[in-house]
Amino acid sequence: MSERYLEIGPDLIEQSAEGFLRVLAEAEADNADAVLGSYAYHRITRAENGEPRRIKGLFSSALDGTRTEEYNIDQIVKGFRPFFFLLRSKPTMAAPMSWTWKQIENGEWITELPDVEISLLDSFDD
Repeated sequence: MSERYLEIGPDLIEQSAEGFLRVLAEAEADNADAVLGSYAYHRITRAENGEPRRIKGLFSSALDGTRTEEYNIDQIVKGFRPFFFLLRSKPTMAAPMSWTWKQIENGEWITELPDVEISLLDSFDD
């Protein structure tokens, strides 16, 4: 991801994952992988207003980065928490069982993210 966006350091990824896990643990979720998969599905396939997201526009892509940072850890976790509780009350928001990242139309490189091999050594800085 750092090849396409402003620097995404390991701290951002670690703190985001920790925040998600904290929300799931506090709520004693027993299906964390399904919740996280549904969250990814909605973030990728839906715009903030709930309408289907168009990845490829006439002149740009929803996957294009921005010149300035538009997020922080608090925003990321605060966005996950309401989604999680809404998903609990509306199970129809769950990602379809047949959905995979490969189905993202015009997703280019993002469809390969789940297949990226990661090792413990990747967490150490050069």
